[in-house]
Amino acid sequence: MAGAELSVVLQESATDAQRADPGFLFMFDLIAVGPEPKLRRRQRLESDAHLIVGRASDAEFLINWEPLLSRHHVSLDVEADGVRVSRLDDATNPVFHQGKPIDTVLVAGGGSFVIGNTMFRIVPHGAADSS
Repeated sequence: MAGAELSVVLQESATDAQRADPGFLFMFDLIAVGPEPKLRRRQRLESDAHLIVGRASDAEFLINWEPLLSRHHVSLDVEADGVRVSRLDDATNPVFHQGKPIDTVLVAGGGSFVIGNTMFRIVPHGAADSS
């Protein structure tokens, strides 16, 4: 897309017009917050990104401090209105969203999900980490 302008969403959800624009980028950050202040990790998630969260060395978002996290626990897929979180078949422990166990859920910007004692927050890219 040389020479084309790209827009970036830094809000909780995209409008219909933004979703229809093929040059529009949806960007979020994934922030993992463990039970101790030093246990934190942050990664940018761009439009159409797909990644695996787990304890295995080949997981794209590696969290080695959480014993209740499986080697490959959830997949994350970036969509216009948030990040789709899907529990993988190999996951032995539940994923919680708003206090309820889930198999799949769309987490909007500002939302979160929990595995074990680790909270995973989805925030607009570049937003301050207030956790």
